[in-house]
Amino acid sequence: MFSSPAPNRRGARAAQPSSRQGTPRVSPQNPHPRLGHALPQANSRIPASASVRYGAAPPPPMRSLVDAVRDQEMDVDNQAPTVEQSEMLGTDVLAHRPELSVSFFASLPLEVQQALRSTDLATDAYSGTVDSATGFGLIISLSTCFVWNCAKRGLGSSTCYIFPAPDFRHADGAPTHLIIPVASIVPYSSSREPGLIVCSATGEVRFWDSIAPGLAGAEKYHTTRLPVSADEYVTALYRCEPFTYIATTTFGRLFRLTITTVSGKSQVIAAPFTRSQSVFSRVTSTFFSSASASVETGAVAAVAIGQGSLRDGRDIWVLTERLLQKWRISGDSWEQVLLEQDIRPLVCQALAANLAHPETMSTSAFELEFLAVESTRTQELIILVSYSGELDPSSLTSGQFVRSYAIICMAAAAGSLEAREVHILPYRKARDTRPASDPRMILVGEGVVAFVQFSDAASVISLADDSPFRETLVLKDPWDRMLGFGQLPHQERNDTAEITVTTASRGLLTFRMDLAKIHGSHPDTPTNHLKATMEQAIFFGASLENPFLFRLEPRLEGNLGAAAERISQEILSSRCEFMRATLDLRAQLTDRCTRLRSLIGFINENGALGQLSQTSRQRLAHDAEKLFAANNLWAYHNKYPVDVLSQRGQSRNLLVAAIERYMHKTGEAIGGDFVRLFFKTKINDIGALCEEIYQIVQGASSPYEQSQDWTIIVPEASRIVLNLYESALHHRAETSALYGIDTKAPFIERWSGLPVQLDMLQLLFDSTSHLLQEASQNANPVYDQRDRNTAAQLKLQLQELAAIVFSSFRDRLSYLTNLPAEEGNEREMVALQDRFANTRPQVARALVKYDSAEKAFQLAEEYRDFRILAELSNEFSESSGHRTARYIELYREDFAYELYQRYIEKGKLRILLEQDEKYNELLDGFFRNNSYPRIEWIHDIATSKYHEAGRVLLGEAQNEPKLASKHIMLSIAKLAVVATLPNLDTDDAQEYLGTLDEPLDFISVHETLLAEFTGALGLNARSTPEGQAEVVTSTVALHLSDRPALQALFKRLAKALFQGKALQEEDLVDLLTLKDNKNSAGDFHTALGVLLRANNLPEARHQTALRNIWERVYTHDNWDRLRSTSNLTDENLNDLLRQTTLYATIQLCHQADHPDAYILPPTVLPAPSNAEIAARFSDLAAAQVEGLEVDYQLGRQRVKALVRERDLDKWFERVVMLEQADRSSGSVGDDTESDH
Repeated sequence: MFSSPAPNRRGARAAQPSSRQGTPRVSPQNPHPRLGHALPQANSRIPASASVRYGAAPPPPMRSLVDAVRDQEMDVDNQAPTVEQSEMLGTDVLAHRPELSVSFFASLPLEVQQALRSTDLATDAYSGTVDSATGFGLIISLSTCFVWNCAKRGLGSSTCYIFPAPDFRHADGAPTHLIIPVASIVPYSSSREPGLIVCSATGEVRFWDSIAPGLAGAEKYHTTRLPVSADEYVTALYRCEPFTYIATTTFGRLFRLTITTVSGKSQVIAAPFTRSQSVFSRVTSTFFSSASASVETGAVAAVAIGQGSLRDGRDIWVLTERLLQKWRISGDSWEQVLLEQDIRPLVCQALAANLAHPETMSTSAFELEFLAVESTRTQELIILVSYSGELDPSSLTSGQFVRSYAIICMAAAAGSLEAREVHILPYRKARDTRPASDPRMILVGEGVVAFVQFSDAASVISLADDSPFRETLVLKDPWDRMLGFGQLPHQERNDTAEITVTTASRGLLTFRMDLAKIHGSHPDTPTNHLKATMEQAIFFGASLENPFLFRLEPRLEGNLGAAAERISQEILSSRCEFMRATLDLRAQLTDRCTRLRSLIGFINENGALGQLSQTSRQRLAHDAEKLFAANNLWAYHNKYPVDVLSQRGQSRNLLVAAIERYMHKTGEAIGGDFVRLFFKTKINDIGALCEEIYQIVQGASSPYEQSQDWTIIVPEASRIVLNLYESALHHRAETSALYGIDTKAPFIERWSGLPVQLDMLQLLFDSTSHLLQEASQNANPVYDQRDRNTAAQLKLQLQELAAIVFSSFRDRLSYLTNLPAEEGNEREMVALQDRFANTRPQVARALVKYDSAEKAFQLAEEYRDFRILAELSNEFSESSGHRTARYIELYREDFAYELYQRYIEKGKLRILLEQDEKYNELLDGFFRNNSYPRIEWIHDIATSKYHEAGRVLLGEAQNEPKLASKHIMLSIAKLAVVATLPNLDTDDAQEYLGTLDEPLDFISVHETLLAEFTGALGLNARSTPEGQAEVVTSTVALHLSDRPALQALFKRLAKALFQGKALQEEDLVDLLTLKDNKNSAGDFHTALGVLLRANNLPEARHQTALRNIWERVYTHDNWDRLRSTSNLTDENLNDLLRQTTLYATIQLCHQADHPDAYILPPTVLPAPSNAEIAARFSDLAAAQVEGLEVDYQLGRQRVKALVRERDLDKWFERVVMLEQADRSSGSVGDDTESDH
């Protein structure tokens, strides 16, 4: 059967005829009658207007030359394999699911291919079908009809029978390119070739009772004409029985075409349907032979041939634009309308119930269009409709409104029809404006599965209540088309059904449906549906020969990452059902690699990469990386099979041994080819394979088991591991962008960064270094006897292992960095960071040692280890000066600071300070970020930053322990500051210089004391500092003889002074005030001045030092001399008071503008506590601290005794008043000190 489309509306179709094709019902439950019937005799009900003429005589009954050629071709076809055999022989599978598979069946005849290549399917009408009764295929255009036997496939192109189509006579201005003839194969018995009937859109019928003439022009045929109106067109041709056909028109009329024999010649008799009166008819009986009937019914959309036969009366269902009619026809040219109903309201109501907002939809809003109708054995009607009930936003941009498609299941109830179920098809698209592009439908599996063919897609949908299966396959090429379909003989059994579809680009395709699995299917979760779609794409869609487009919906439902990861894992472990079985493991591994790359490629092509989390992307890349590495490892194993010696002297392959150890642990190394089994199913555990290699090497490297085999095992293990790692790293680098890996995102735990892998890699590196050391020392004679273990090979392995060691550490650290902040994770990360920091220089030194310095430089650059770069640059400074300069320019502070640090550590200060001027800024930054003031000030002076140099020297001088160095620093600092002052005579300049003079004055106090002490040495001037201190203590600190702790303190401080140390302020105060001061009472005031400038001293210790000074001032004078005042005038007494140390100290304090708080009366001098003493002398033992505490208390007690017994407090007041009076009168007291 073959048919053309019916128009939607009579007016519209008259102006622009469409090309909807009617569809016969083809199912095993209602098959066409067996062929081989005799031709019926001519019927008397032939209208006078239906003239009959012959264009040529029918073929003679004898066999002609053409018959012989045709039979020979049929004999060859009979030897071709069946469909089932073809699948077993490896027919190209284009799509596959458990319920549905599509495979290539056969190519189109060369004549058809040439015709299709030379035409534009966007404007030229082509349509076709596959005849279910004969197995012949048919494709027709406006001018030509092609017929060939597609049920039998030969090795070459099928024989093609070519027939001229009837001329298309039309009214002026009619769009002829949209109207093509309708045609059908005429079946006979299996021993006779079929015939062909063709009818033009204007009603001209041509009949060939055999297709044989199609080999020689087909100029002889029988012809007749249907009585259609001037603007009425034939739209479809349906086979009711082998020799009875029904033609439909745009006016809604039906014609019966009967093939019969008149005078021994085959001919076609055509007659219109009539409405016979019947109590069952729902309309008035009238002859339905006039064009006015179209006003009531509209154009015929489709016809369904019901059960029964013409002899007993056969039901047919006619679907028009407006009505559904049920006719009963018989073999005596009798027709009767049993039912006629407008089903549009029923269909719209049923559709509205399945929409999101049914209350907003009206009947007119649906723009309903009937497309096809089929009937089931249970008299249920299956109707295919299209509608525009819901607007697709994407259609607004394209300017076309999307049409949706649905199947309506209707059944008769109480004399009328009702819609029972609605099945929305998984297909939506704007109306296809190409000719002959309306959808068609066929039912299979007792009517529970519908197959719908669109111009660019095919849908299979289950109509059973308990089966949700639905699938749509879309053509990828927008210029490709599905031209028709049908069932070949015996293509449906109880459990399967096959539909053969004709495509313009790929020829005949077989859609094979497993009815049992379709019936037993369960609702697909969105994730499972995504998985199925991606599987189709990567296993079938990647081929350029596959005409179908597999794609993801713009709005994804389900977890794309989970679906992709499941596919990846199934491919990795060879558990995917779509993988082809092969004995060639290399081909199988390569195919699996290709599939994984196709998986991420498909996701990228659909713009869905953003739907994958970084974790999913990394897992997919990780799987592909393992498979790629395993593929290369298998290639290496086959190309370089290296045997190593076991302890038993047997030759074995290291890789095989490692795999065997692993497979034994999994319990799968019992017989069979466990090596191939590993590469097929265990690649996911490739890290465990490395662990086995590690254990083998570790055992061979132990002191108790090390033998000559070790020199072979280590290099071979390194080759295997390097093959794996370098393949993985290469794949990682090449595909990082493809997978969209964000290097800043958290990383999954990679196999290459597991702790055991780090141990293995370091063992291999260390072992290789050891082998090189043995080679250099010629300590292993076996080494020289093996060509493959030459020094050059080992050095190359050492370089490659170094790179892998660094990479694996980075992998592990990247993983640990992004783990939750738990104690165990942080502890491991800190330990690993320390281990990596220690490993890097060790690896670099080994590389340098074995002539691989360039590799060390390269790794340090890659991992931005500027410490190693600086060390290498420093070591090769003479030969790599240009490299050092390049690094400074490239890495700036990162490298320069490490280099400068290295210079300082190695004492290369001259190289550091002689850097090119353009690097002064880097040196400035280095000194700002690192405390090297003793070097920094030199750089500042060299760069004329005198003020900075002065600041640095002043700060450094504060902590300088050596007096001479301190003096030099302060002097240079003052000179540097002076160099920055434009005018030294200003008040600000003098004030600033005064602040610089204070630390220099502090140095002067040291020098004065040292000069005094040196003068007291006499002949002991050249003794040790300790001896000098002993002499000085016994000479200038005699009054300390009863206070041993303070005496020891004085000796200790004097020794430090003789050693050239710079004393702290408290120490200097003690030296100035603990000595006898017989001729230098002014030193008490000097001590006050030193204490006044001790800004960094804690307040408590500051007060203690101040009290110590005044205690020693009070006890220095002879107050007994003033006790007797007889015979003394007031002036005499005042003169005596002016000669006291107390008066002189107070007077000097006022002259130096010391604060009044610095003058303490004798009544407020508490002794320091033990804690205060211990805070100052933290290096003394507890007993020494207690001794000082006793001596301090003794001094305070003496002051208290003077207050109590000598009225010291009153004399203090008298001295204060006297000094104030003298200061007010401008007189200067006598500085003569008392004798005591």
